[in-house]
Amino acid sequence: VKVIICMSVVVFYELDEILRGLGNASISEESKSESTGWGRTKYQIEKYIAEDESILLIRIPHLSRYKLFNSEKCTKAIDDIMAEIKQHIRARSRTFFKQSMRI
Repeated sequence: VKVIICMSVVVFYELDEILRGLGNASISEESKSESTGWGRTKYQIEKYIAEDESILLIRIPHLSRYKLFNSEKCTKAIDDIMAEIKQHIRARSRTFFKQSMRI
């Protein structure tokens, strides 16, 4: 289970290119670009799958400029991001457990 969090659009797209180059397929129907609740800023989530692993790539605005964790208007976005991370970890942990039981 891999979760990568970055704070730059440039870094996000560079990581996307690297992950695809390594043979990870993007699951486009699960991609997200949603409002953070802070003006027009957005967060992005991209999911990738390879033969034996999955990766969750998340981009949030830079925390030195956007105090997402201290702002009530950003609570929904933070809750959504955390829910995505929890769901990803749980789903992948169950898959790993099932595979390890076959051994």
